[in-house]
Amino acid sequence: MKSIFPVNNILFRPVEGFLCLLVMFSSLALLTTKYYYLALFPPIGLAALLVFGRYPQWAYYLIIFLIPLKEFRTIGGALKIHWLLSLWLILILGVRLIINKGKGLDIQSPLWRLFFLSLAVWFVSSLMSQYRETAFDTLELLVIGCVFLALNMAFISKQAFYQVIPRIIVYSVFMTAFLGVIGYLFDFSFFAMGIEEGGFKRSIGASSDPNNYTLMINFTFPLIYYIFFNTESKLERAFMVFIAVINIAALLFSYSRGGMLVMAVVLAVLLFKYVRNIDVRKLGFIISFIIFLMAIFMVFTPVNYWQHFKNIFDTKADKSIGRRASYVYVGAEAFKENPVLGVGPGAFRDIFGESYYARKYASSKEITTKRYSHNTYLEILVGTGFVGFTLFVLIIYGGFAAFKKARVRFLALGDSSSVAVINAYMFSYIFLLLYLLIFSDPFHKYLYVSLALSQIALKISNENDGALNHEKLYVSH
Repeated sequence: MKSIFPVNNILFRPVEGFLCLLVMFSSLALLTTKYYYLALFPPIGLAALLVFGRYPQWAYYLIIFLIPLKEFRTIGGALKIHWLLSLWLILILGVRLIINKGKGLDIQSPLWRLFFLSLAVWFVSSLMSQYRETAFDTLELLVIGCVFLALNMAFISKQAFYQVIPRIIVYSVFMTAFLGVIGYLFDFSFFAMGIEEGGFKRSIGASSDPNNYTLMINFTFPLIYYIFFNTESKLERAFMVFIAVINIAALLFSYSRGGMLVMAVVLAVLLFKYVRNIDVRKLGFIISFIIFLMAIFMVFTPVNYWQHFKNIFDTKADKSIGRRASYVYVGAEAFKENPVLGVGPGAFRDIFGESYYARKYASSKEITTKRYSHNTYLEILVGTGFVGFTLFVLIIYGGFAAFKKARVRFLALGDSSSVAVINAYMFSYIFLLLYLLIFSDPFHKYLYVSLALSQIALKISNENDGALNHEKLYVSH
């Protein structure tokens, strides 16, 4: 007679049995602590791991989706969802590489050589730095960036390249922008900063920094354009218009002067680039839409918004302008003293914290006088010197060159859909690089996503070009 109690099944399946017991005891242990509300997560987590083991690309998509939603990436203040998913994907990728004898990851990409050289230069610079703790912490971020790049290159499929990735980025950034607009309009402090202090209110969505918030929004505009003109769904096309309106409103309510200026450049470039290819009927719609946006902009612009922009030329009224100018001076002096390998990766903030300008522009509310330079390129130049800066420039140029080469090949093949998506990715990448002139983050996730997409675009173009040449050879015989 067959027992209904699964003891025998557990005994004869030790791995499954161990996992079930581990999950059960973990839940029971959590129930006895102040974190009892986390008791459901072990079984949910196990189920998620099993699903993501079967469909690992879903785990990767979730990581990308969570990039602009920082406030939702952590459970219970300590459990980081994106870290757990990344570790799981690293395990899966490792197993794949072992089984397939190294296949499944494009290790021939020239970007890897540049990154490995950068790791070596950053390591030597860290050893020589008087700010070793900061330098090695920053070097660790570069290692993590390399791992993230590998995950992108391994788990972005051809279908994801054309259809999934643009939508994940657009919809996730829209979500944080929408929350930011709600937070600003209805005074929800979770999605807007400055509300509890009763002072300068700014929309930040589910991000933690208004500058990063506006960077991500600007990054999506070329992708929104791509989806709008290439989707077959009228509903999705209408939704892209709604997303564009919300994103612009989010930028407006963020009070980010740099963000608004970059957005003006982004929209102007996109309009100039594509206006010749737009159908006359669609062009009329776009002009009407721009007029509508201008009207919305005038109606919803906060009273003190223009004053905030005018202060950009008045260092007495706005100390942040004078402080940003001081970053360049301090950075230039630091580079003169250590031009070859720099003061150590990420050590600009330590240098600035010791300067006269840090004390001059210090606020009584600030915990520390250490500050980033608000310029990624200056951070790299000061931190790793001319050698590290050159490698960084070569890396970002390598991404641009790969996009351009893939685009030329697809144009030769007459593949307009591939050209359209590559144009969108390439412009998003260019606008991201532009924004890094006013924002410090050489490890921004969208930078690494863009670099991976550039290599995948080149790989797909090589495959298509090779298939075409093979077909021509077959026909000629």
